[in-house]
Amino acid sequence: MFQIVQTISFCLSPVFLRRHIFSCFLCRYPQCLHMLELLQYEHFRKELSNAQCAKFIDDQQLLHWQHYHRKRTRLLDKQAEAVAQSHDSKTQPHSSAK
Repeated sequence: MFQIVQTISFCLSPVFLRRHIFSCFLCRYPQCLHMLELLQYEHFRKELSNAQCAKFIDDQQLLHWQHYHRKRTRLLDKQAEAVAQSHDSKTQPHSSAK
């Protein structure tokens, strides 16, 4: 058990997290850092051994990512539309008065 806590502590250390390979995952999956922090607590590790608790956490993370992905997609689509409209209005010739 002590070895698990040591490994988790090392994984949370700045030396480990500064490595580019791992830092890109922290930006993409920020909840993984929180989970690593929670794994330091024996009570949390015991609760994870309960299948129902582990399933609940898994479901909540999935729901969060589904919501996050949809929201982000909508924001990016709106931004792309605005840029396209801005570009179209700049490229269309102005009509002259008759």
